Amino acid sequence: MSEPTTTTAAGYAISAGMITITGGIIGMQYDALLAALTGALFALALHGEQLPPWRLGIWLVTSVMIAAWASPALTTWLVSMAESLQPATEALRLTCAALIGAGSKSLIPAVMGRAARTIEGGQ
Repeated sequence: MSEPTTTTAAGYAISAGMITITGGIIGMQYDALLAALTGALFALALHGEQLPPWRLGIWLVTSVMIAAWASPALTTWLVSMAESLQPATEALRLTCAALIGAGSKSLIPAVMGRAARTIEGGQ
């Protein structure tokens, strides 16, 4: 049986490769992908639960793709709300990507639950 750290390292390596290749193919920005991956790995390190490698890979890829996709839109919205943020647009975009990547373990289920309740007619 392999060590837990070996399994975790393999999951990180597989996820990082999949994220970079897939994100580049579909036109996402590499710097946002890396910022989101950093945030997701940080959240995973604080999580403390040992996940199976396949679940770790799926969670990392999902978190990073959502963060890299949503960070430009969130940045544009934030800059439109506060014009004083205009000079720091790039830093804000990368910060948004890292924060979404870090928070997606909680954020994705909450948003999906809210969407399901809205579709069913409840508030």
